[in-house]
Amino acid sequence: MAKKRTSKAELLPWLSIVEDVFPVWRDRRGSSEDARVDLYALLRDRDTRSAKRRVDANGKEIPGTFRFLDADFWLDPLSLEPDPDCGDDRLAVDYSDHEDIYWDHYSPGWRWEFLVWRTDVERWDRRARDGCLAFRRFLDDAAAARNDGGGRHRGARSLQARG
Repeated sequence: MAKKRTSKAELLPWLSIVEDVFPVWRDRRGSSEDARVDLYALLRDRDTRSAKRRVDANGKEIPGTFRFLDADFWLDPLSLEPDPDCGDDRLAVDYSDHEDIYWDHYSPGWRWEFLVWRTDVERWDRRARDGCLAFRRFLDDAAAARNDGGGRHRGARSLQARG
């Protein structure tokens, strides 16, 4: 029996939210907005591990910049940007902090990269694939909270309450 080859990306514990997770979810859901809402719900789940780091122009992590993020970080930063070539919308994470001015001046070409733990994405995918009713309600609550501009915490609490 042939042994399945494992790519280096499959061995890494972290996935890029913008480059790895969003495109797959957009293709699966058939909608950029649905994928954004699902990603928002994943990141607002208190059990999800996410992080940010600065990377140089080559995509290599700048030492000492890796930081874990809590669920509250993800209240508002996800947005969709239209593709200039009329392709699929792209996900953007709207974020900057006061240190960015220093980094722009002394380290040109750097950018933020936002990550999510691979096993958390796999857990989320299993819930969606299994059609868990409570999970579906959680996603609907998250979408409603994003659309009405209020009740942003309602979705995260509803998942914990419903199990």
